[in-house]
Amino acid sequence: MTASQFQPHSNSAGLATRRQGSDCLPYPPNEQREWLSARGQVDWSADRSSAGLEDLDPIEVDRVRRLLAAAGREHTGTLDLPRMLTDLRLLADDGSVKNAGVLLLGGEDVLRSVVPAYGYSYQYRPSPGSEATSRFREAKPLLASVEAVVVAIDRLRQLHPLNMSGGVQLQLSDYPRDAVRELVVNAFLHRSYETNGTVEVEHSPERLVVASPGGLVAGVTPSDILTVAPTPRNRLLAEVVATLQVAELRARA
Repeated sequence: MTASQFQPHSNSAGLATRRQGSDCLPYPPNEQREWLSARGQVDWSADRSSAGLEDLDPIEVDRVRRLLAAAGREHTGTLDLPRMLTDLRLLADDGSVKNAGVLLLGGEDVLRSVVPAYGYSYQYRPSPGSEATSRFREAKPLLASVEAVVVAIDRLRQLHPLNMSGGVQLQLSDYPRDAVRELVVNAFLHRSYETNGTVEVEHSPERLVVASPGGLVAGVTPSDILTVAPTPRNRLLAEVVATLQVAELRARA
């Protein structure tokens, strides 16, 4: 069966509906798009944007080149910009930069223009419910955003001594660095960029909560999230970030 056969059904009045139990409920366009995205038929991150090469931030371009080299993709990292982006599938046929490319490489002005809902905030509270002693709200490109949040959490993480037999003492972190990086990367990768809202990080010694807009991808539920097949909402973005090995960066460092 081809992908084109997987389409929401509309009634004679042109209204799409979906079956839930014994009921036939309205199926609004945003839910249809989520359904198609989960099946790989729609990928916002692979759509072309209004941005061109001139809108990209040289600092972020250099960052991607360094990550490519560290990930064993030195050749791609040494190509001129158009060829590098083509190799990463971030450049559309008409020469425009795809949405994933804007998220990774766009300057803050073009980010605000192409992705008005983009952004993130961080708050640290010495205890849950207390006044925040550190906070910021920004809209840097995605890779810079990940670093800003990870560094903020790492700066305020706490170490707890654990005495072992033989007089050995270990220092255990309240939030392991590798797990924090993967959590933050996933929040930016798998959020809905077609939904209002920003990535919100609430940090305290007792809790680390990272929330991103969009909820679970259609077909994934809290009960099967650990066993269901991967269904990235932003497939191209996820594949490029996997190529750059951003989530594994701390482990390699």
